[in-house]
Amino acid sequence: MKATLYIYRLFNYLSFDVACGAMVCATFFAHILHVQMIPYGLASLGLTVWIIYTIDHLLDVRKLKREASSKRHRFHQKNLWTLLTFLIIAILIDLSLILLIRKPILIWGIGLALVVVLYLCFQQRLILFKELVVSLLYSSGILLPAMSLTRMVLSVDEIILISFFTLTAFINLILFSWYDWKQDIRDNHPSLVTFFGRKTSPVSALARTAILPLRMASAQPSKISNSAGGSAAVMTRAPMTTSPVEPSSEIGKVAS
Repeated sequence: MKATLYIYRLFNYLSFDVACGAMVCATFFAHILHVQMIPYGLASLGLTVWIIYTIDHLLDVRKLKREASSKRHRFHQKNLWTLLTFLIIAILIDLSLILLIRKPILIWGIGLALVVVLYLCFQQRLILFKELVVSLLYSSGILLPAMSLTRMVLSVDEIILISFFTLTAFINLILFSWYDWKQDIRDNHPSLVTFFGRKTSPVSALARTAILPLRMASAQPSKISNSAGGSAAVMTRAPMTTSPVEPSSEIGKVAS
């Protein structure tokens, strides 16, 4: 059990779960928009997401003069040079894969890459817009392969689906910031929650609403009457972590 937990945490600290999630979501939207995803294009997307998240985490810990407050950032502090080595290798592999991807994806990908570079340069100054910008960048990266190749005109249903996906990414980032509020304050990582406060802001209400299903699922065992047969079902308590998996400082908090 301990070995499994260690592997899970390592997988999470390295943001492999975020990269895998990005590939799954990109495949989903490619299917919706009737676009065929080529394996090396999908691999390039996963590597690109991991590279961005890792750079974001390393930039977060670079300016710290003491031990980081969060476990994820402490991991990046302790393994800085090892991660930099793997980062360089990943960039070289990614560049070789990018040369093989289809031209429309390459053109739009270069444009998005320039925006990501701007984000990485100015992330500490965004404050109020950080979660919003990250959710838009993350969603754009997921949608880019399918959107750049599809010949379909988006229907209202597809536009709504994409909008809800982006909104979910935004809420996800706020939820991470809500949980990591204390660590972000200690390490001077700006977010909507650190700006407005954890308890009194509209952000708090949004975060509490987002975790409501989790709280309901982790409620104390209770009996629920069955109106049809008069029988009772027992809700078992589901373990709930107080620190959910985070994607990056931000793009990675998609996205530390």
